[in-house]
Amino acid sequence: MFKLDYLPDEGEVQFTSTNLYDTSVEEVYGLISDSNIDTDVTEIEGGLSISIPLFIEFFDSIIDVIRNVNDEVLLTENAKQIIRFTRELLDTPDTLREPATIEEIQSKLDREGWNSDQKTGRPLSGFQMRNLISTSQRDNAAMFSVPGAGKTVESLAYSTVVAGGDALFVVVCPRNAYVAWENELSASLNIQSSEIIRAIGNDDELRGKLIARKTPYRAVLINYNRLWFRYRVFSEYIQRLVENGHKVVTIFDESHHFKGGKSFTSAVKRIAPFASHRVILSGTPMPKSPTDLVHQFQSLLPHQMNEIDSESVMDFTQGRFVRTTKGDQGLKETIITFREFDMDDVQKEIHDLLREWTVAEVKSKGNKRLMAKLIKLQRVIIFAVMVASNPVLVQDKFAELLDLVDSKLAKRLEACKNSVAGNGPKFNYAINRARELASEGKKVLIWSSFVDNVALIAEELEDLNAVYIRGDVPTADGQDDPYARYADVSDSEEETREERIKKFKTDDSCMVMVANPAAAGEGISLHDVCHHAIYLDRTFHATQFMQSLDRIHRYGLDEEGDIICAKHDTNIEILTCNDSIDQMIHKNLKRKMEAMYTWLNDPNLNPQLGILEPTVSDEEIEQW
Repeated sequence: MFKLDYLPDEGEVQFTSTNLYDTSVEEVYGLISDSNIDTDVTEIEGGLSISIPLFIEFFDSIIDVIRNVNDEVLLTENAKQIIRFTRELLDTPDTLREPATIEEIQSKLDREGWNSDQKTGRPLSGFQMRNLISTSQRDNAAMFSVPGAGKTVESLAYSTVVAGGDALFVVVCPRNAYVAWENELSASLNIQSSEIIRAIGNDDELRGKLIARKTPYRAVLINYNRLWFRYRVFSEYIQRLVENGHKVVTIFDESHHFKGGKSFTSAVKRIAPFASHRVILSGTPMPKSPTDLVHQFQSLLPHQMNEIDSESVMDFTQGRFVRTTKGDQGLKETIITFREFDMDDVQKEIHDLLREWTVAEVKSKGNKRLMAKLIKLQRVIIFAVMVASNPVLVQDKFAELLDLVDSKLAKRLEACKNSVAGNGPKFNYAINRARELASEGKKVLIWSSFVDNVALIAEELEDLNAVYIRGDVPTADGQDDPYARYADVSDSEEETREERIKKFKTDDSCMVMVANPAAAGEGISLHDVCHHAIYLDRTFHATQFMQSLDRIHRYGLDEEGDIICAKHDTNIEILTCNDSIDQMIHKNLKRKMEAMYTWLNDPNLNPQLGILEPTVSDEEIEQW
């Protein structure tokens, strides 16, 4: 017997066979064997278990296999249900409705309870209304406006128009953004805090809070990492809500986070098909290459999953997203200044040794490097960035570095260890520059990619009441996140990120914030108090750089109703070491940014990013 079953509480479709001579299960496995996310396929006794996204993607071929089974076929009631659901999903027409007028959209918002009051609510700006006219023509929306353009409000307005004022929300976002979402849900739709929940707890606890609750919460907030552990609950939760007649909108904020190879990408694609409507939001949707868009649009449009791949996605996405540019908002252009420094002799020697070894390794391995070798190379590259940023950081990590390289290089590096003196020219400049700006009454944001640097800078600037944010500083929500690392937070560091941000914004004696882009590059706004940022170092991570730029350069009004960043210059200082990996990083970032802005048809790539043109070839950059 060949059996097909669906387990709603697991979000899995199962294929089993009791006939040793039946190859149907093997045929199903053959169809999906090219899937790049291993967690979507599980071997079980007598068969195979696959995720909903895979079932949808290969639905027609799977049904053909079932039809040709040379044995009795058993379809459970749950299996029949998921087959009907998938057929209906795949038959969903990709229709484009006639555009509504401004008056029609505003009237719909008013009827559905949108708060447009100038003081207490969220009246839509001209560019938000323009975008809403476009997105409301479709049942799912992609919003790629620059940070600070009000994508959060825009997504809620869209949901109100297409799903109604009683829509329920599942918002997947970085933890830093929880407070912003809670504030906007309250201001725009008058949703009370008691109707919003942050998803905390294990599966059983969440089922008790969500599925067993008679009256559903208006909004549930969960971060991407936590979703991977709780997608079973959310898949079941959304299905039950829709079956009970509710309109459920899933909003994926900072959607560039989910892309190929990441576990939570699978989690996103497991819950998205069951929603009534879907929204993806990102100011940097294509931080590396067009393939970054594939999983975002497959999640947005699960019924068209088969049509979207790395070759088709660029053409497919045209006309399917909206974007508000900084030019649309009337912001002043940022003033970007590159500060170039010479490394000291020991710093340069360590840096150059790492560069020579890395280039040699790349040339010797060709394209047949094992993943372990690639990871080792990447770690050595990070060490090179660390040396250029602050050579002192490497001193305590020499043992780790020596384990990565061959014995010959290890000996040469060991000879340099005890000669490292001082924090390096970039570090010293950042400290002195922060003091200079503080003496002028100006607050400053200092960025570094290295957590140890962040704490060192804050300690050096303790007299300026500096605060810092990095990955081990907790948020105000519960702490069951498996990815959170709170172990090294001392008693003196117990305040949350929210409290530190508040201190920097409201305490006149707190003149400096030091932050790690991975921890604070998204979800916070500092433009109302800070107009000067210093980049001690950068990595090849384009998203983090682009997002961090906008922490102090974004749309926002002051008490007089004027655009803050139209009244103040926004100053960015990028510190680089001559003849170093810093220059290669710059060229790589610039290339990625140009590609994304071209695809977005956004002319607002700051021309100042081209000031520093490193004297290195593209080949050298790729080797790094």
